[in-house]
Amino acid sequence: MKKRTLSLILAFLLFLAAASGCAKKGNGAETAPAGKTPLETEAPPSGLPETGGADPAPEAAFSPALWRVTDGQHALYLLGTIHVGDERSEDALAAVRDVFDGCDALAVEFDTVAFENDLAASVAAVQQFLYTDGTTVRDHLPEELYEKSLEIIKSGGEYSKLIEKYNLAIWSQFLEQAAIVPSGLTPDYGMDGLLLDRAYDRGMKILEVESAEFQYGLINSFSEELYVLMIEDTVDSIDGYCDDLVTMYEAWLGGDAETLEDYVIGTGEDGEDEEDLTEEQIGMLEDYDFKMLDERNLGMADKAEAYLKSGDTVFFAVGAAHMLGDGGLVKLLTDKGYEVTRMDPPYLITKDA
Repeated sequence: MKKRTLSLILAFLLFLAAASGCAKKGNGAETAPAGKTPLETEAPPSGLPETGGADPAPEAAFSPALWRVTDGQHALYLLGTIHVGDERSEDALAAVRDVFDGCDALAVEFDTVAFENDLAASVAAVQQFLYTDGTTVRDHLPEELYEKSLEIIKSGGEYSKLIEKYNLAIWSQFLEQAAIVPSGLTPDYGMDGLLLDRAYDRGMKILEVESAEFQYGLINSFSEELYVLMIEDTVDSIDGYCDDLVTMYEAWLGGDAETLEDYVIGTGEDGEDEEDLTEEQIGMLEDYDFKMLDERNLGMADKAEAYLKSGDTVFFAVGAAHMLGDGGLVKLLTDKGYEVTRMDPPYLITKDA
């Protein structure tokens, strides 16, 4: 089941700054002007290049998978992201820069820059996770599992007593974030954030495919029994956690969609099934997979179709897990009748749809 929890990094923004009380300010990215939403951010002033800049994008060392979707008149570009990374993510950004800079808008799961800078929204989003009955997370986990998970979270350097007041949904995400610290990969180099920084710098329109409220509501909708199961799995598989994450990240950098799909579509660890689980546990996990991927993919496909019909050229960047398999965006948009083509590097924007 380790692959299921790891695949979240391909599917879901593990955005915990508001919950931990240590929100950052977007790595230097500009916020939307006062009184405006990101969608109302003005276009670059005249005199700035509209596409690509004065210099061509450098030859990139890495080329994550990029697809072009067209209806014969308009185009949309699909990039599956990974929500953590290292300095090599800058090279991945360079690989798609020409296409990105030629687009009118960036579509992301939600605008983390705007969310970080909206204190009221951040507080409202995380308050739903607080225990209000006087209990703490320790009261909701078996004692041994609590102690082991606490040790991992403390090792990640982000522990405070405050997080023990949050429920298991938040505890499990702090655990996963702490578990990946030895890998050297960090959300600071997540591709979503890098794209948002560039979009703000360029004054591009930013479109939210979902929202922070939607994602927080979704992770809070699952049962405590499910989160106990997932916390236990993370603790039990901690030794190989980082190795697998690095494998995923390097596959993403190189555009190896087959390896990524194995993490998303495969069940169990190294191809093993979930024979040690009860029918009830398997049912909970299947429901989790459906809501986290299949159901969200349908909504994302509808948004992509609407953006395509709008006439704007949109750079559509969501977790790589949403691109893959029979229920992924590539297949869903193909089934809707659009021409979906995986591009070959070096990536250059095509003006003709």
